[in-house]
Amino acid sequence: MTPIRLAFAVFCVFLVSIIVAADMGLGPRIWGGLSRVPMGDKMCHAALMFTLCLLANLVVSCRKLRPGRGGLLLATTVIGILVLAEEVSQIWIPGRNFDLLDLTADAVGLVAADLAARRLHGRAARAEMAARPGLAGGMMLGSRAGVEIRPAGSTGATSGD
Repeated sequence: MTPIRLAFAVFCVFLVSIIVAADMGLGPRIWGGLSRVPMGDKMCHAALMFTLCLLANLVVSCRKLRPGRGGLLLATTVIGILVLAEEVSQIWIPGRNFDLLDLTADAVGLVAADLAARRLHGRAARAEMAARPGLAGGMMLGSRAGVEIRPAGSTGATSGD
C-alpha cells in the first residue's frame, strides 16, 4: 500500500468515527470547545473536506469523469454527493440538525482541495516526465515548418539544417 493510500484509509476511519460520534450525540463532549472559537465548527468542516478530497483525488490520480480539459474530478464529485447526502440526512437524526453553513463550509473545502489536487497532480506528472530517461535528450516536443523543437540544452541537429 502506497503512503498516500494509507493516509487516505486512516483519514477515512478518522472521519467515519467523527460522524458516528456526532450521530450518537457525543459531539459536544468530544469537541465542545470548538463552540468557543468563532466559526470553529465551519473551519473544521472545510478542513476535513479539504483533506478527504485532496487525498481521494491523489489516490485516483485526479481521474476525471470525462476526459479533456477542465472536467469534473471523479473523487470530488463522489465526495460532494456523499457529503450532501450526509448533511441532508441530519434532518432525520435526533440530536443533529441540517445547517446550510455546514454545507457551504464543506463545499469550500471540496473546491479548494480540487484545485490543490489538480495543481499537485500536474506538478507530479511534469516531474515524472522530466525524470524519464531519453525524454530530455532527443524526443521531439513539437515542430513548426519542418524544424524539430528540442528541450533547452539538448544536442542534435534540427531537421531544418
